[in-house]
Amino acid sequence: MQGLELDRTADAAIACALRDDVDGLVTLVRPLDAAELRRLVGRLAVRAAEGLSGWAADAGATHEDTISMWQHAILRAERERAVTARAEQADAAAAEDGTATDGPDSADGSDDGPDDRPADGPAGP
Repeated sequence: MQGLELDRTADAAIACALRDDVDGLVTLVRPLDAAELRRLVGRLAVRAAEGLSGWAADAGATHEDTISMWQHAILRAERERAVTARAEQADAAAAEDGTATDGPDSADGSDDGPDDRPADGPAGP
């Protein structure tokens, strides 16, 4: 796959990604051999950089600003992944030892699950 065909495949992959169409992406890349897949990944990286650079330039950012924004976005995403991973590990450990709960059960009702605390008043009807 070269040139125009590579660009069209990259465009199709981007369209699938924007629609959250995982099946479409799989269908698109399944017939590619390893070398074609590497070229496609490289082209997608170039297209992403072009898009980000264009958006940033339209917003008045310099090339250095764009690189800095991208680096900050990567670091933020890594922090978020780490926090999510730690929370998932803690949930799994709590589920294993039987200490899992559905939330903080705060008095202001701000948790997402039902309140497990005993009711202060008489039972309902």
